[in-house]
Amino acid sequence: MAEATKTASLDAGYATRGLPPPPQVSVTTIPMAGLLVDVYGLEELRPSVPVSCLWLLHPRTRTRARMRDIASRVVGAYNDSNDAADRGLVALAFDMPNHGTRMVSEAANGAWDEGNERHAVDMMGAVKGGRCDMSGLMDVAEGYLGREVRGHACLGWSLGGHAAWQAWVREERLDAVVVVVGCPDFPGALTSPFPLPPFFLCFPSSSPTPFHFFFSFSVVLHESLYGYGQKGERKKREGRGGGE
Repeated sequence: MAEATKTASLDAGYATRGLPPPPQVSVTTIPMAGLLVDVYGLEELRPSVPVSCLWLLHPRTRTRARMRDIASRVVGAYNDSNDAADRGLVALAFDMPNHGTRMVSEAANGAWDEGNERHAVDMMGAVKGGRCDMSGLMDVAEGYLGREVRGHACLGWSLGGHAAWQAWVREERLDAVVVVVGCPDFPGALTSPFPLPPFFLCFPSSSPTPFHFFFSFSVVLHESLYGYGQKGERKKREGRGGGE
């Protein structure tokens, strides 16, 4: 927990290199459905206007505080536009599974070269869990914000980018998604043998061959992974570019 607190403190001071400091935007931390959610721009909303929600999904090993810079810039720019008169914008950030206030195992956030032999499974859990968390929060956002919500968008970065891709396929309420360093075929990135994935070097001694381990991995996890991926027939969303 001490390490998570330290990371959150560093993340809160993060700013994009080469840009001027972000504008001052209010941030209100609200417990929503068991998660702490930082809501940016709530205090600046005009009375009685409906709002759009921008959900911010942070990178692996970081915390929701990492998204403060992006949230402040986006909400600040929107509030300076003419659109803000008819509809408000709030940005919302929560800790991804096993990150920040939800940390239960620091080792589980490590990669293969950091000694985590279960990196693929841990990543799958964090990606899928983060996507599902966002959908659950979308269900209840109006009640916590006290405003009519008329639109949802998502911006994901790295780990959050993988989750954003999956949300674009699975979450019908999203009007737009921005992916920063995320893979549209996350299952393929984990299971493709070209180039040779690091987990080939970590297969158990009882496994006859690396290929056997790869095959076992795909049989056990592919159904779950591809159920929330981009390239299989079951995931294609009509009218959203799901064709070949």
